[in-house]
Amino acid sequence: MARVGRAVCRAGLRQTDRVSAVCSACGDCCDPVWFPLSPGDLRQGAVTARAEPARSDLTFAAAHWRATGAVDGDGRFAYTCSAFDTTTRRCAAHETRPPICRGYPWYGREPRAADPVLPARCSHHADVPGAGAVPLGWPGRAAG
Repeated sequence: MARVGRAVCRAGLRQTDRVSAVCSACGDCCDPVWFPLSPGDLRQGAVTARAEPARSDLTFAAAHWRATGAVDGDGRFAYTCSAFDTTTRRCAAHETRPPICRGYPWYGREPRAADPVLPARCSHHADVPGAGAVPLGWPGRAAG
């Protein structure tokens, strides 16, 4: 699944009027990081990407993300991030993180129920039109 243009956020991020939730800092978006590029495609993209922000995103990912071996039903690959502290649930590179991390989850677009699939504890569920139920289908999420 090589949807680089969709997976890597665009420059010029802006918040929309509809986005109201404040990040709850649960850290679930980074533990693990789910990404549509395989480890080999990610490393290749870091070398061949010329345009920003794809270049910064993929260079950061290649330097900090390590594949866990898990792949979800949508073909996304799971990665651990060396900048994520699993004890504090915080990013050690928060001030210098690339656009792909900085823009999560909406990347300057209006929130939509279909994109992205949010972790269960994510406070941004409140931004999704018609929110109420936690979407299912995320690895490790229990149904019910």
